Amino acid sequence: MSEYRSFKDGMYEDIEKEVFNGVEMRHYKDRPNNLVELLNTSVDRFSGRTAVVDNDVRISYGEFHRLCRNLALSLTSLGINKGDRVAILMNNGWEYAVSYYGIIQTGAIAVLLNWRCSGSELEYMLDDSGAKYLLMGGEHWEKLESISKTKISLKGIYTTHDHVPGKTECFGDLLEPDFQHASVEFPSIHEADPAAIMYTSGTTGKPKGALQTHRNCVANAVNVCKVAEIDENDIQIILAPMFHASGMNAGLTTCLYAGGSSVIRPSFDPLDALTQIQEEKITVSGGVATMWWVILHMTPRSDFDLTSLYKIIFGGSPVPTELIQQLTTAFPNVRFGNIYGSTEATSTSSYNTHEDILRIPEAVGQPLPTIDIKIIDPVSGIPKPHGEVGEICVKGPTVCGGYWNRPQATQETS
Repeated sequence: MSEYRSFKDGMYEDIEKEVFNGVEMRHYKDRPNNLVELLNTSVDRFSGRTAVVDNDVRISYGEFHRLCRNLALSLTSLGINKGDRVAILMNNGWEYAVSYYGIIQTGAIAVLLNWRCSGSELEYMLDDSGAKYLLMGGEHWEKLESISKTKISLKGIYTTHDHVPGKTECFGDLLEPDFQHASVEFPSIHEADPAAIMYTSGTTGKPKGALQTHRNCVANAVNVCKVAEIDENDIQIILAPMFHASGMNAGLTTCLYAGGSSVIRPSFDPLDALTQIQEEKITVSGGVATMWWVILHMTPRSDFDLTSLYKIIFGGSPVPTELIQQLTTAFPNVRFGNIYGSTEATSTSSYNTHEDILRIPEAVGQPLPTIDIKIIDPVSGIPKPHGEVGEICVKGPTVCGGYWNRPQATQETS
């Protein structure tokens, strides 16, 4: 694998070569050691600034940290220890963000469940992960009522709704009373410790749980901040589901690392997106190309003040040439980018810059500064010549630690 230097020179500064688990790779020297340190650093720098916006709820970095700590203390009091699993089944919202960062503060592993899955699929994931507790939105309770309690190891379910369904507890009780002065010491977290399990789509069988480490998630956040040039002045809108690598890793965690603000929306609604851009002065938006085609052709966008928006980052699908041409006319001051990635690589592996997307909009760009990519023959393993189709292989600090409970599948990807 050769080293590419396709981005600005400054994006390659502070990179060192290191050997991790017997593999030589590149990583940024000046980085947080884990996600808890990542959050704490931003809290120290930006305590009074807004971290998360969810409708009328506005949470500063300091308050976000307090809520996460309270949740972590409550989970610890329930017997959650380092390495245990706690599942999240929620729609996008501030509760999701607090749940994730509260869970990992205990050293436990957050299991991010796709709320689009059926009850039987959720049952499989809960059983496979061995989650001890489930934090969920009450609107998903019907899916869980039919789950076989003998197959899963849940000790309790906490729901976010005001009217808590039977056999569940109130999620809000985990956030209060205020444990701010509690003397509990959380375990030390190392970069190789697991942070999250994200289940793949299961197109070749049962879904596999990609085990993302703190090192993976930190590396992804640093890389995305560098190439997409995200900083503390940015206000992003999160439209992708937070159970997905795009919404959580490329979205929330990257913005928390930068010190910016995240406006979390439950899903993509074109008029809602335009309203949020106008009212919250959104500077950065992600999403698949189809979202922007809808905004261009199926909304009264001229009725909205969208002048704050200066960056649109695509992902998850090809970007048609004609769409870029139309967007550059409609938003002449906006810069564009396009990412390629996977759950197994935490989120982002390559990035097509604004200059290159105008030139080759259908491309997904060059490898991130600490990532190597090669295309091989899937049978022989021999690299394919330029321009030929093959299997994409990724190496770098974002490549996940394997599949949960799947040693054979993990070995096959090495």
